[in-house]
Amino acid sequence: MAEFIRLGFNYPESGRNKNLGLQQRLAAFLALDEVKEAGGILGRKVELVIGNTAGEPERGATNTEELILEENVDIVFGGASSAVTIASGKVAKKLGRPYFGTTTSANATTDTKKHPDALPESTHPGFQRGFGSC
Repeated sequence: MAEFIRLGFNYPESGRNKNLGLQQRLAAFLALDEVKEAGGILGRKVELVIGNTAGEPERGATNTEELILEENVDIVFGGASSAVTIASGKVAKKLGRPYFGTTTSANATTDTKKHPDALPESTHPGFQRGFGSC
């Protein structure tokens, strides 16, 4: 078993959704701090590996492939747009890793009847669902 759980964070550090991406980055680092303070996940340390989608679906898909194949992340999350989430989620699914889509709203990412492999963002019924591959 690997010493670290590697999380791939695929978000828009630049481009049209960079302000939303900044909020995602802040949330990711706050959550990472909480996990570290709690001793990790199942006793394993957690590491965040970042890819900048620039809000572009093709770049999101490429990042997802690199995060999985080159960085060997265990899961990928992010998106900040439905188009990026869909493109990235398809790559993750093909490569056998879950993709947790954040801040998506298009029916293609939220309809679990059409996409039974979607991962819920929250159990609260008021929140959206993200496109995933588990």
